Amino acid sequence: MNAFYEILANTVTLPIVMIVLGGTVFGTVLGAIPGLSVNLAVAIMIPATFYMSPVEAMALLIAIYKSGTYGGSVSAILLGTPGTPAASATVIDGYAMAKKGQASKALNTALFSSAFADVFSNIVLIIFAAQIAKIAIQFGPAEYTLLILFSLIVIGGIASDSLIKGILASLIGLSLAVIGMDPMTGNTSFTFGSMNLLSGIPLVPMLIGLFAISEVLGEYSNHIRKKMMDEAQKDAGSKLTLKEFIELTPILLKSSALGVFIGALPGSGSATAAFLAYSEAKRTSKHPEEFGKGSIEGVAACEAGNNAVCGATLIPLLTLGIPGDTVTAIMFGALILQGITPGPLVFEQQGDVITGIYITLFMASISMVLVGVLGNKLLPRIMNVKRAYLFPVITALCVAGTYAMGRNMFDVLIMMIFGVLGYVLKCIKLPVAPIIIGFILSSQFVTSLKQAMIVSDNSLSIFVSSPICLVFIVLIVAVVAYYIQNVIKMKKRGTES
Repeated sequence: MNAFYEILANTVTLPIVMIVLGGTVFGTVLGAIPGLSVNLAVAIMIPATFYMSPVEAMALLIAIYKSGTYGGSVSAILLGTPGTPAASATVIDGYAMAKKGQASKALNTALFSSAFADVFSNIVLIIFAAQIAKIAIQFGPAEYTLLILFSLIVIGGIASDSLIKGILASLIGLSLAVIGMDPMTGNTSFTFGSMNLLSGIPLVPMLIGLFAISEVLGEYSNHIRKKMMDEAQKDAGSKLTLKEFIELTPILLKSSALGVFIGALPGSGSATAAFLAYSEAKRTSKHPEEFGKGSIEGVAACEAGNNAVCGATLIPLLTLGIPGDTVTAIMFGALILQGITPGPLVFEQQGDVITGIYITLFMASISMVLVGVLGNKLLPRIMNVKRAYLFPVITALCVAGTYAMGRNMFDVLIMMIFGVLGYVLKCIKLPVAPIIIGFILSSQFVTSLKQAMIVSDNSLSIFVSSPICLVFIVLIVAVVAYYIQNVIKMKKRGTES
């Protein structure tokens, strides 16, 4: 115990506190700017870690990671544009709340839900790291294939009032991901001779186009413009009450637990966790009809789901030496540069460093709340700006952010193409969320499916060869049966009426 207090005293020092605060501000700002991802924010600061101790270096990177993931919700709520892929699901209800004059409430819900999930995942990381890692490591190609299939079915069915439209949107996302070079075979598909498409459609320009540019096009379309002028209101100073936050506790716990599980699976990502948390919250909500129209539950579920991933991705990194996502892959490199090799032995050889890292996790969560509370008092004023002035600025930011990401005008072209596509999808009321999540999961789905077929010599029996596979099969059947039952009920109600 004395050793812990000594490490605590050496960690909670003015230099590390300032590093955490600076990282939080930096991460929040870059996370809120469309096109400037969390990955970019963390990567930019890697050179600065050369001159820091291991704990200081990880404190900086963790603060940027956590706050950047939350920061994506700021632009998602205020501008209808996710600052990061993790905030893609937050747009659905967050922006709807802002248009109803509840920007402050939406921002506060996102902030405190993110902080709740952060602390939850920190605690789980400390207490159950080794146990969760053991479960995650059991996931082979077959388990990953069924997990992704389950995710697509859940999201496709719940993201739209029409099951057919939801599944169609998921298939569109899967189809778009086919474009590019196959990482396993090297074959190209639908690149049309373009070198820019060899690596596939870039995700961030696609997101900015579908959410931001489509909104701008809608603003300047006569029938949509009138609708938006009627809906858009100045921020009414709405506040998130303690009672409302307490009522969200069951959703926060469930979404955080889901985020932790997804985060512990290498390669799954916070966007997946956010959409799954949103879908599950809608499925179990007492007011599912409010989702998509400005539901506080929807915002809370998304932000709890994606931020819970942040702490959980450190589980496979620290215990197994396997990065959970792109950001932790960068952290892996930072630790190696510090002379620390992540893995089971690190707890014995560098126990004081690991304890220091655990402490900085909580420092980053506290810092995020402090910075967020101050920022949320100023940010809703964006909603008071006339839309005639705001939308040209949004367009300029989208173009600048997209170009800055890869310094390639082709990315800007992709953004504009998907902006038009997003506008068309809104006109025909086809949900965007399943397209995004289908696109994100497609690569891993195809790779896992191919690996499973190779391992089993093209035998489907591999998908029933483990208890985990059987659990996912049962879940898939249960969800499909649930959807069919709902369709039958709706048809009966329509016949009776």
